[in-house]
Amino acid sequence: MIQKKPTNVLEAMAGGASAGMQLALNVGAMLIAFVGLIALINGILSGVGGWFGYGDLTLQSIFGLIFKPLAYLIGVTDGAEAGIAGQMIGIEISG
Repeated sequence: MIQKKPTNVLEAMAGGASAGMQLALNVGAMLIAFVGLIALINGILSGVGGWFGYGDLTLQSIFGLIFKPLAYLIGVTDGAEAGIAGQMIGIEISG
């Protein structure tokens, strides 16, 4: 693709604004898609977990179990708080 150089300052500003707006819309669309995907995964996990008696099974609760030992290593000594800290660590790492 051959790119044309802007002929004046106004054309350069308009081109930059257009490119910036396109980038912002792309980032917004990806963010909406990612949040939707997380909600879909949580819905599936909750439905499948309900079959086995774990209706509150979500991606965040799985992250809490996985990262609970890391929370202990960081210094969270209470068991319930370590689970919550593990959830926060997992959420931050995943997105």
